[in-house]
Amino acid sequence: MVVALAAATPEARGADAATDASAVMVVKPVQELTLPEPDAEAWFGATLASDGDTLMVGARGAYQHPWTWSSGAVNIFSESATGFSWDQQFLVSYDAFGEIFGTHVAFSGDLAAISSSYFFGSSGSIRGWVHVLRRSDVGWERCCGLNPGYPEGLGAFGASLAIVGDAVAAGAPSADVSGGEQSGSVLIYESPSSGHVPEPVRLVDAGAEAYAGFGNTLAALGSDTLFVAEPNADVGGNQDEGSVFVYVRSDAGWVLQQRIEAPDPEPSLYFGQALAVSGSTLLVACAPPQLENRRVFVFAENGGVWEPAAVLQQPPGGALSSRLAVDGSRAAVAGYKLDDSGFPAGWEVYVFEQSGAVWSLRAKLLPPGTIADREGVGSVALRGDTVVVGVPNATVGGQQDQGAVYVYRVGAAVGVPTLQTGGLILLILLLVSSGVAVLAANHRG
Repeated sequence: MVVALAAATPEARGADAATDASAVMVVKPVQELTLPEPDAEAWFGATLASDGDTLMVGARGAYQHPWTWSSGAVNIFSESATGFSWDQQFLVSYDAFGEIFGTHVAFSGDLAAISSSYFFGSSGSIRGWVHVLRRSDVGWERCCGLNPGYPEGLGAFGASLAIVGDAVAAGAPSADVSGGEQSGSVLIYESPSSGHVPEPVRLVDAGAEAYAGFGNTLAALGSDTLFVAEPNADVGGNQDEGSVFVYVRSDAGWVLQQRIEAPDPEPSLYFGQALAVSGSTLLVACAPPQLENRRVFVFAENGGVWEPAAVLQQPPGGALSSRLAVDGSRAAVAGYKLDDSGFPAGWEVYVFEQSGAVWSLRAKLLPPGTIADREGVGSVALRGDTVVVGVPNATVGGQQDQGAVYVYRVGAAVGVPTLQTGGLILLILLLVSSGVAVLAANHRG
Protein backbone atom coordinates (compact mmCIF):
# COMPACT_ATOMS: atom_id res chain seq x y z
CA MET A 1 0.00 0.00 0.00
CA VAL A 2 1.24 3.49 -0.88
CA VAL A 3 -0.23 6.57 0.80
CA ALA A 4 0.59 10.20 0.05
CA LEU A 5 0.93 12.38 3.13
CA ALA A 6 1.12 16.13 3.59
CA ALA A 7 4.03 17.96 2.03
CA ALA A 8 7.12 18.55 4.12
CA THR A 9 6.97 21.91 5.88
CA PRO A 10 10.30 22.67 7.53
CA GLU A 11 10.33 25.27 10.27
CA ALA A 12 13.35 27.21 11.44
CA ARG A 13 14.44 26.28 14.94
CA GLY A 14 17.75 27.99 15.56
CA ALA A 15 17.93 26.83 19.16
CA ASP A 16 18.42 23.25 17.97
CA ALA A 17 21.40 24.03 15.75
CA ALA A 18 24.21 21.55 16.30
CA THR A 19 27.61 23.05 15.57
CA ASP A 20 26.71 26.45 14.14
CA ALA A 21 23.89 28.95 14.27
CA SER A 22 22.07 27.71 11.17
CA ALA A 23 18.40 26.75 11.49
CA VAL A 24 17.42 23.12 11.87
CA MET A 25 14.53 22.04 9.66
CA VAL A 26 11.66 20.04 11.14
CA VAL A 27 10.33 17.74 8.43
CA LYS A 28 7.26 15.50 8.22
CA PRO A 29 6.99 12.54 5.81
CA VAL A 30 5.47 12.94 2.36
CA GLN A 31 4.56 9.28 1.82
CA GLU A 32 3.78 6.11 3.75
CA LEU A 33 4.53 2.63 2.35
CA THR A 34 3.25 -0.59 3.83
CA LEU A 35 2.18 -4.12 2.87
CA PRO A 36 -0.09 -4.73 -0.15
CA GLU A 37 -2.30 -6.84 2.13
CA PRO A 38 -2.76 -5.85 5.81
CA ASP A 39 -1.21 -8.18 8.35
CA ALA A 40 -0.59 -7.67 12.07
CA GLU A 41 2.88 -8.37 13.50
CA ALA A 42 4.45 -8.30 10.04
CA TRP A 43 7.31 -6.00 11.11
CA PHE A 44 7.37 -4.35 7.71
CA GLY A 45 10.35 -1.99 7.58
CA ALA A 46 12.57 -3.83 10.06
CA THR A 47 15.14 -4.00 7.29
CA LEU A 48 15.43 -2.22 3.96
CA ALA A 49 17.95 -1.48 1.23
CA SER A 50 17.98 1.07 -1.57
CA ASP A 51 20.01 1.63 -4.69
CA GLY A 52 19.18 4.08 -7.44
CA ASP A 53 15.41 4.31 -7.80
CA THR A 54 14.69 0.90 -6.24
CA LEU A 55 13.76 0.16 -2.62
CA MET A 56 13.50 -3.30 -1.01
CA VAL A 57 11.67 -3.68 2.30
CA GLY A 58 11.69 -6.76 4.51
CA ALA A 59 8.72 -7.89 6.63
CA ARG A 60 9.91 -10.98 8.46
CA GLY A 61 6.63 -11.64 10.28
CA ALA A 62 4.28 -11.21 7.34
CA TYR A 63 1.70 -13.85 6.39
CA GLN A 64 2.66 -16.51 8.89
CA HIS A 65 1.59 -20.01 7.95
CA PRO A 66 -0.30 -21.72 10.83
CA TRP A 67 1.15 -25.18 10.18
CA THR A 68 4.78 -24.63 9.16
CA TRP A 69 5.38 -21.49 11.24
CA SER A 70 7.09 -19.94 8.24
CA SER A 71 6.64 -16.26 7.55
CA GLY A 72 8.11 -13.27 5.78
CA ALA A 73 7.99 -11.17 2.64
CA VAL A 74 10.13 -8.68 0.76
CA ASN A 75 8.41 -5.91 -1.16
CA ILE A 76 10.05 -3.95 -3.98
CA PHE A 77 9.18 -0.33 -4.74
CA SER A 78 10.24 2.00 -7.57
CA GLU A 79 10.79 5.73 -7.19
CA SER A 80 9.67 8.34 -9.72
CA ALA A 81 9.06 12.07 -9.68
CA THR A 82 5.76 11.49 -7.86
CA GLY A 83 7.15 9.16 -5.18
CA PHE A 84 7.43 5.42 -4.62
CA SER A 85 5.11 2.84 -6.17
CA TRP A 86 4.88 -0.88 -5.43
CA ASP A 87 6.31 -3.32 -8.01
CA GLN A 88 6.87 -6.84 -6.73
CA GLN A 89 6.57 -9.09 -3.71
CA PHE A 90 8.55 -12.19 -2.79
CA LEU A 91 7.06 -14.52 -0.20
CA VAL A 92 8.51 -17.21 2.01
CA SER A 93 8.27 -20.82 0.87
CA TYR A 94 5.86 -22.77 3.07
CA ASP A 95 7.54 -26.05 2.08
CA ALA A 96 10.12 -25.37 4.79
CA PHE A 97 9.46 -25.47 8.51
CA GLY A 98 10.10 -22.36 10.59
CA GLU A 99 11.70 -20.20 7.90
CA ILE A 100 11.57 -16.49 8.73
CA PHE A 101 12.21 -14.82 5.39
CA GLY A 102 13.40 -11.24 4.88
CA THR A 103 15.30 -10.75 8.12
CA HIS A 104 18.00 -8.84 6.23
CA VAL A 105 18.19 -7.38 2.73
CA ALA A 106 21.08 -6.07 0.65
CA PHE A 107 21.35 -5.18 -3.00
CA SER A 108 23.42 -3.22 -5.47
CA GLY A 109 22.70 -2.78 -9.16
CA ASP A 110 21.08 -5.97 -10.46
CA LEU A 111 22.14 -8.27 -7.62
CA ALA A 112 20.31 -8.73 -4.31
CA ALA A 113 20.53 -10.99 -1.27
CA ILE A 114 17.75 -11.78 1.22
CA SER A 115 18.37 -13.78 4.36
CA SER A 116 16.31 -16.18 6.39
CA SER A 117 18.50 -15.86 9.42
CA TYR A 118 16.59 -18.26 11.66
CA PHE A 119 15.81 -21.32 9.60
CA PHE A 120 14.98 -24.36 11.74
CA GLY A 121 16.37 -27.49 10.13
CA SER A 122 15.31 -31.08 10.71
CA SER A 123 17.58 -31.26 13.77
CA GLY A 124 15.84 -28.30 15.37
CA SER A 125 19.00 -26.19 15.25
CA ILE A 126 18.92 -22.53 14.29
CA ARG A 127 20.27 -22.23 10.78
CA GLY A 128 20.82 -19.50 8.25
CA TRP A 129 19.95 -19.29 4.58
CA VAL A 130 20.48 -16.59 1.95
CA HIS A 131 18.43 -16.24 -1.24
CA VAL A 132 20.16 -14.56 -4.19
CA LEU A 133 18.09 -12.54 -6.69
CA ARG A 134 19.04 -11.21 -10.11
CA ARG A 135 17.19 -8.42 -11.93
CA SER A 136 16.28 -9.02 -15.58
CA ASP A 137 14.01 -7.37 -18.12
CA VAL A 138 10.98 -9.02 -16.48
CA GLY A 139 11.88 -7.99 -12.93
CA TRP A 140 13.61 -9.68 -10.00
CA GLU A 141 13.97 -13.46 -10.04
CA ARG A 142 15.52 -15.91 -7.60
CA CYS A 143 18.61 -17.55 -9.06
CA CYS A 144 20.12 -19.57 -6.20
CA GLY A 145 20.38 -20.12 -2.46
CA LEU A 146 23.39 -20.08 -0.16
CA ASN A 147 23.34 -22.75 2.55
CA PRO A 148 26.67 -23.11 4.36
CA GLY A 149 27.68 -26.11 6.38
CA TYR A 150 28.80 -26.28 9.96
CA PRO A 151 29.80 -24.09 11.79
CA GLU A 152 28.53 -21.06 9.89
CA GLY A 153 25.20 -22.68 9.16
CA LEU A 154 24.43 -22.76 12.86
CA GLY A 155 25.91 -19.33 13.56
CA ALA A 156 23.12 -16.97 12.47
CA PHE A 157 24.36 -17.05 8.89
CA GLY A 158 22.84 -14.11 7.03
CA ALA A 159 22.51 -11.92 10.13
CA SER A 160 24.37 -9.33 8.04
CA LEU A 161 24.64 -8.97 4.26
CA ALA A 162 26.55 -6.90 1.73
CA ILE A 163 26.90 -6.87 -2.06
CA VAL A 164 30.51 -6.29 -3.17
CA GLY A 165 30.56 -6.03 -6.95
CA ASP A 166 29.33 -9.43 -8.16
CA ALA A 167 29.94 -11.10 -4.79
CA VAL A 168 27.59 -11.70 -1.85
CA ALA A 169 29.06 -11.40 1.64
CA ALA A 170 27.13 -12.91 4.56
CA GLY A 171 28.01 -12.65 8.21
CA ALA A 172 27.67 -15.47 10.71
CA PRO A 173 28.48 -13.63 13.96
CA SER A 174 27.51 -16.57 16.17
CA ALA A 175 29.66 -19.16 14.38
CA ASP A 176 31.98 -21.21 16.59
CA VAL A 177 35.27 -20.66 14.77
CA SER A 178 38.65 -19.09 15.34
CA GLY A 179 38.73 -17.89 18.95
CA GLY A 180 36.00 -20.18 20.19
CA GLU A 181 32.30 -20.07 20.87
CA GLN A 182 30.44 -17.48 18.79
CA SER A 183 33.59 -15.65 17.72
CA GLY A 184 32.04 -15.19 14.26
CA SER A 185 32.94 -15.36 10.58
CA VAL A 186 32.05 -13.89 7.18
CA LEU A 187 31.55 -15.94 4.02
CA ILE A 188 32.03 -14.35 0.59
CA TYR A 189 30.50 -16.00 -2.49
CA GLU A 190 31.94 -14.82 -5.80
CA SER A 191 29.42 -14.51 -8.67
CA PRO A 192 26.73 -16.75 -7.13
CA SER A 193 24.12 -15.58 -9.64
CA SER A 194 25.98 -17.14 -12.57
CA GLY A 195 24.15 -20.44 -12.03
CA HIS A 196 26.95 -22.06 -10.04
CA VAL A 197 27.36 -21.49 -6.32
CA PRO A 198 31.10 -21.39 -5.59
CA GLU A 199 32.88 -22.43 -2.44
CA PRO A 200 32.93 -19.35 -0.23
CA VAL A 201 35.95 -17.43 0.98
CA ARG A 202 35.91 -17.41 4.77
CA LEU A 203 37.07 -14.38 6.75
CA VAL A 204 37.73 -14.66 10.49
CA ASP A 205 39.53 -12.74 13.18
CA ALA A 206 42.26 -15.18 14.17
CA GLY A 207 42.72 -13.37 17.47
CA ALA A 208 39.05 -13.14 18.40
CA GLU A 209 37.84 -14.29 21.75
CA ALA A 210 34.54 -16.04 22.39
CA TYR A 211 31.39 -13.98 21.70
CA ALA A 212 33.35 -11.32 19.77
CA GLY A 213 30.65 -11.25 17.08
CA PHE A 214 32.91 -10.90 14.04
CA GLY A 215 30.57 -10.23 11.09
CA ASN A 216 27.78 -8.74 13.18
CA THR A 217 27.54 -5.87 10.66
CA LEU A 218 28.85 -5.48 7.10
CA ALA A 219 29.21 -2.57 4.68
CA ALA A 220 30.54 -2.54 1.12
CA LEU A 221 32.26 0.18 -0.87
CA GLY A 222 32.40 -0.27 -4.63
CA SER A 223 33.38 -3.68 -5.95
CA ASP A 224 36.50 -4.34 -3.89
CA THR A 225 36.17 -3.10 -0.29
CA LEU A 226 34.34 -4.79 2.58
CA PHE A 227 33.98 -3.49 6.15
CA VAL A 228 33.40 -6.08 8.88
CA ALA A 229 32.36 -5.05 12.40
CA GLU A 230 33.25 -6.95 15.55
CA PRO A 231 31.39 -4.89 18.17
CA ASN A 232 31.96 -7.26 21.12
CA ALA A 233 35.73 -7.52 20.72
CA ASP A 234 37.96 -6.84 23.70
CA VAL A 235 40.53 -4.20 22.77
CA GLY A 236 43.47 -3.09 24.88
CA GLY A 237 41.99 -4.55 28.03
CA ASN A 238 38.60 -2.91 27.46
CA GLN A 239 35.84 -5.53 27.38
CA ASP A 240 33.32 -5.20 24.54
CA GLU A 241 35.01 -2.12 23.12
CA GLY A 242 34.70 -3.31 19.49
CA SER A 243 36.59 -2.76 16.26
CA VAL A 244 36.09 -2.71 12.49
CA PHE A 245 38.11 -4.61 9.86
CA VAL A 246 38.69 -3.34 6.30
CA TYR A 247 39.27 -5.96 3.60
CA VAL A 248 40.25 -5.23 0.00
CA ARG A 249 39.89 -7.60 -2.94
CA SER A 250 43.18 -8.12 -4.80
CA ASP A 251 44.82 -10.69 -7.07
CA ALA A 252 45.78 -12.54 -3.90
CA GLY A 253 42.18 -12.65 -2.71
CA TRP A 254 40.60 -10.73 0.16
CA VAL A 255 43.37 -9.02 2.11
CA LEU A 256 43.06 -7.31 5.48
CA GLN A 257 44.00 -3.68 4.88
CA GLN A 258 43.29 -2.09 8.27
CA ARG A 259 41.77 -2.66 11.68
CA ILE A 260 39.93 0.46 12.83
CA GLU A 261 39.64 1.10 16.55
CA ALA A 262 37.61 3.64 18.46
CA PRO A 263 39.17 7.11 18.72
CA ASP A 264 37.88 7.32 22.32
CA PRO A 265 38.43 3.80 23.74
CA GLU A 266 36.36 2.62 26.68
CA PRO A 267 34.76 -0.61 27.92
CA SER A 268 31.28 -1.59 26.68
CA LEU A 269 31.46 0.87 23.79
CA TYR A 270 30.29 -1.69 21.18
CA PHE A 271 32.13 0.23 18.48
CA GLY A 272 30.83 -1.09 15.15
CA GLN A 273 27.27 -1.81 16.22
CA ALA A 274 26.31 -0.30 12.84
CA LEU A 275 28.24 0.78 9.73
CA ALA A 276 27.51 2.96 6.72
CA VAL A 277 29.91 4.02 3.97
CA SER A 278 29.81 6.29 0.93
CA GLY A 279 32.77 7.46 -1.11
CA SER A 280 35.51 8.51 1.29
CA THR A 281 33.23 8.67 4.36
CA LEU A 282 32.64 5.87 6.86
CA LEU A 283 30.19 6.07 9.77
CA VAL A 284 30.69 3.78 12.76
CA ALA A 285 28.01 3.72 15.45
CA CYS A 286 28.65 2.73 19.03
CA ALA A 287 26.00 1.53 21.45
CA PRO A 288 27.05 1.85 25.09
CA PRO A 289 24.30 1.05 27.60
CA GLN A 290 23.88 4.69 28.63
CA LEU A 291 21.80 6.64 26.12
CA GLU A 292 23.68 9.83 26.89
CA ASN A 293 26.94 8.23 25.70
CA ARG A 294 25.68 7.21 22.26
CA ARG A 295 27.57 8.74 19.33
CA VAL A 296 28.62 8.09 15.76
CA PHE A 297 32.24 8.32 14.67
CA VAL A 298 33.08 9.67 11.22
CA PHE A 299 36.17 8.38 9.41
CA ALA A 300 37.65 9.74 6.18
CA GLU A 301 39.77 7.79 3.71
CA ASN A 302 43.23 9.27 3.18
CA GLY A 303 45.66 7.46 0.90
CA GLY A 304 44.05 4.11 1.52
CA VAL A 305 43.90 4.61 5.30
CA TRP A 306 40.72 5.41 7.22
CA GLU A 307 41.34 8.14 9.78
CA PRO A 308 39.10 9.74 12.46
CA ALA A 309 37.51 12.90 11.08
CA ALA A 310 34.57 13.91 13.29
CA VAL A 311 31.98 12.76 15.82
CA LEU A 312 28.22 13.11 15.40
CA GLN A 313 27.09 14.14 18.86
CA GLN A 314 23.76 13.77 20.54
CA PRO A 315 21.25 16.40 19.37
CA PRO A 316 19.63 18.63 22.02
CA GLY A 317 16.77 16.74 23.65
CA GLY A 318 17.53 13.55 21.74
CA ALA A 319 19.66 10.39 21.71
CA LEU A 320 21.24 8.60 18.74
CA SER A 321 20.65 4.94 17.92
CA SER A 322 22.53 2.48 15.72
CA ARG A 323 20.31 2.90 12.64
CA LEU A 324 22.14 5.06 10.14
CA ALA A 325 22.93 5.80 6.49
CA VAL A 326 25.29 8.08 4.59
CA ASP A 327 25.35 9.45 1.06
CA GLY A 328 28.19 11.79 0.16
CA SER A 329 28.25 14.71 2.57
CA ARG A 330 24.90 13.89 4.21
CA ALA A 331 24.17 11.41 6.99
CA ALA A 332 20.90 10.23 8.55
CA VAL A 333 20.90 8.74 12.05
CA ALA A 334 17.79 7.47 13.81
CA GLY A 335 17.27 8.24 17.46
CA TYR A 336 14.85 9.05 20.24
CA LYS A 337 13.20 12.18 21.49
CA LEU A 338 13.83 12.33 25.24
CA ASP A 339 11.39 13.49 27.89
CA ASP A 340 12.33 15.72 30.83
CA SER A 341 13.57 12.68 32.76
CA GLY A 342 15.84 11.57 29.94
CA PHE A 343 13.71 8.61 28.84
CA PRO A 344 12.70 7.89 25.21
CA ALA A 345 9.39 9.49 24.25
CA GLY A 346 9.11 8.60 20.57
CA TRP A 347 11.43 8.40 17.63
CA GLU A 348 13.15 11.00 15.47
CA VAL A 349 15.71 10.87 12.66
CA TYR A 350 18.54 13.39 12.55
CA VAL A 351 20.09 14.57 9.30
CA PHE A 352 23.65 15.87 9.46
CA GLU A 353 25.51 17.66 6.65
CA GLN A 354 29.22 18.13 6.12
CA SER A 355 30.83 21.47 5.40
CA GLY A 356 34.59 21.19 5.30
CA ALA A 357 35.65 19.31 8.41
CA VAL A 358 32.43 20.08 10.32
CA TRP A 359 29.27 17.97 10.43
CA SER A 360 26.20 19.96 11.52
CA LEU A 361 22.65 18.97 12.39
CA ARG A 362 20.43 20.27 9.56
CA ALA A 363 17.06 18.54 9.97
CA LYS A 364 14.88 16.54 12.32
CA LEU A 365 12.55 14.05 10.69
CA LEU A 366 9.43 13.46 12.76
CA PRO A 367 6.79 10.72 12.55
CA PRO A 368 3.34 11.54 11.26
CA GLY A 369 0.63 12.30 13.80
CA THR A 370 1.09 11.40 17.44
CA ILE A 371 4.46 10.01 18.46
CA ALA A 372 4.03 6.55 19.94
CA ASP A 373 6.42 5.86 22.81
CA ARG A 374 6.63 2.16 21.96
CA GLU A 375 7.71 2.68 18.38
CA GLY A 376 11.30 2.72 17.23
CA VAL A 377 13.15 2.98 13.93
CA GLY A 378 14.29 -0.35 12.52
CA SER A 379 16.12 0.83 9.41
CA VAL A 380 17.21 3.94 7.51
CA ALA A 381 18.17 4.53 3.88
CA LEU A 382 19.45 7.74 2.31
CA ARG A 383 19.98 8.82 -1.28
CA GLY A 384 20.33 12.47 -2.21
CA ASP A 385 17.39 14.43 -0.82
CA THR A 386 15.34 11.31 -0.03
CA VAL A 387 15.43 9.66 3.42
CA VAL A 388 13.50 6.42 3.94
CA VAL A 389 12.70 5.32 7.48
CA GLY A 390 11.38 1.88 8.46
CA VAL A 391 9.25 1.68 11.63
CA PRO A 392 8.47 -2.05 12.02
CA ASN A 393 6.21 -1.83 15.08
CA ALA A 394 3.99 0.95 13.76
CA THR A 395 0.26 0.30 13.98
CA VAL A 396 -1.32 0.72 10.54
CA GLY A 397 -5.07 0.52 9.91
CA GLY A 398 -5.61 -1.04 13.32
CA GLN A 399 -3.03 -3.75 12.64
CA GLN A 400 -0.55 -3.68 15.53
CA ASP A 401 3.11 -4.10 14.61
CA GLN A 402 2.28 -4.27 10.91
CA GLY A 403 4.97 -1.69 10.28
CA ALA A 404 5.38 1.17 7.85
CA VAL A 405 8.05 2.95 5.86
CA TYR A 406 8.02 6.75 5.77
CA VAL A 407 9.54 8.82 2.96
CA TYR A 408 11.02 12.27 3.61
CA ARG A 409 12.37 14.97 1.31
CA VAL A 410 15.13 17.20 2.65
CA GLY A 411 17.56 19.65 1.11
CA ALA A 412 17.20 22.72 -1.02
CA ALA A 413 14.12 21.47 -2.88
CA VAL A 414 11.98 21.11 0.23
CA GLY A 415 8.56 21.40 -1.38
CA VAL A 416 8.75 18.24 -3.46
CA PRO A 417 5.31 17.70 -5.07
CA THR A 418 3.28 15.01 -3.35
CA LEU A 419 0.68 12.78 -4.92
CA GLN A 420 -2.65 14.44 -5.61
CA THR A 421 -5.89 12.56 -6.13
CA GLY A 422 -5.17 11.68 -9.75
CA GLY A 423 -1.71 10.39 -8.90
CA LEU A 424 -3.11 8.27 -6.09
CA ILE A 425 -5.72 6.73 -8.39
CA LEU A 426 -2.99 5.96 -10.91
CA LEU A 427 -0.96 4.24 -8.19
CA ILE A 428 -3.96 2.15 -7.15
CA LEU A 429 -4.40 1.03 -10.75
CA LEU A 430 -0.72 0.16 -10.94
CA LEU A 431 -0.98 -1.89 -7.75
CA VAL A 432 -3.93 -3.82 -9.10
CA SER A 433 -2.29 -4.52 -12.46
CA SER A 434 1.23 -5.32 -11.18
CA GLY A 435 2.26 -8.96 -10.91
CA VAL A 436 3.36 -10.65 -7.70
CA ALA A 437 6.61 -12.60 -7.92
CA VAL A 438 6.38 -15.63 -5.62
CA LEU A 439 9.64 -16.93 -4.20
CA ALA A 440 8.35 -20.51 -4.05
CA ALA A 441 5.38 -22.32 -5.51
CA ASN A 442 3.26 -22.15 -2.36
CA HIS A 443 1.61 -18.73 -2.10
CA ARG A 444 -0.31 -17.76 1.01
CA GLY A 445 -3.94 -18.78 0.81
